[in-house]
Amino acid sequence: VAAGTYAFTARATDNSGNSSSSNPAAVTISQNQNLCSSLGYIVSEIWLDVPDERISSIPLNTLPAFTSQLTSFEAPSNVTSDYGQRVRGYICAPVTGSYTFYIAADNVGELWLGTNEDPASKRRIAHSPDWVGQREWTRYAEQKSVSINLQANTRYYIEALHVEGGGGDNLAVGWITPGSSNITVIP
Repeated sequence: VAAGTYAFTARATDNSGNSSSSNPAAVTISQNQNLCSSLGYIVSEIWLDVPDERISSIPLNTLPAFTSQLTSFEAPSNVTSDYGQRVRGYICAPVTGSYTFYIAADNVGELWLGTNEDPASKRRIAHSPDWVGQREWTRYAEQKSVSINLQANTRYYIEALHVEGGGGDNLAVGWITPGSSNITVIP
């Protein structure tokens, strides 16, 4: 809701039609309130028996075999072989400014970011064209996005797609926030 003061009342009605209302309660919404403070997880979805190491082979229009919640943008490693994964949710920029995103995936991965919270606004911003080690952010230039301006207190849809063939596997997404030079996994 917009900044301002609002009055709320509760109204209860019983089975006989008798009703009563509470006294109004005032609530003030501040302009500086962080609308993203209730966020705290993203979802990992896994499809088994993906036939090859192409992102387009993930059957996203079918139900995944497994779904779990993650508290950071890093999926568990060494899950299995021949699977596809989508990790998605929302991020909220801690401050307004320029952000750079990175993806590390074994075998291949793509990173998509929305211009707002609508998944339809997503665009591919980075990809891992071949396997890289866990949190190995800089093996390929394509793993790094261009600088992207984000607004504080705004939700953005984010999605990573990942396909694993055989051997070890990992997926992590990191960023460099304004005023920092270190790549950190997105919390």
